[in-house]
Amino acid sequence: MKKTISSETISFRIDSHLADEVKRKATEAGASSIHFYARELFLSALADLAIQDEVHQLREGLSEVSQELLELRHDLQLLLVRVVFVLTELSVEEVEGALFSDSPLGDESEA
Repeated sequence: MKKTISSETISFRIDSHLADEVKRKATEAGASSIHFYARELFLSALADLAIQDEVHQLREGLSEVSQELLELRHDLQLLLVRVVFVLTELSVEEVEGALFSDSPLGDESEA
C-alpha cells in the first residue's frame, strides 16, 4: 500500500495503566511503535464504524423491500379473488374459501 503524507496530526493523552496495556498489545502484535499501533487501532475502528453504518442502511433497505413485498402479496391476493369472482358464479366468500383454505382443491367431502 502506498503511503501518503497526512496533512493533519491527531494526538491525545491516555492514563498510564492504559498506556502500559497498549504497549503490551503493540509488542504482542509486533508493531514498530506504540504510536503506529494506536494509529492502526484508530483507523480500524473508523473502518468498522463505516461498515456498521452500511449494515444499518442495508437493514433499513431490506425492511422497506420486505414491507413492499407484503403489500404486493396482499394486492395480488385481492386481484386473484376478483378475477376468480368475475370468471365464476361464486361469491367472494366462496372464492376466498376455495383459494385460501387448508383443504386441497377438489375435496368435495363436506358433511
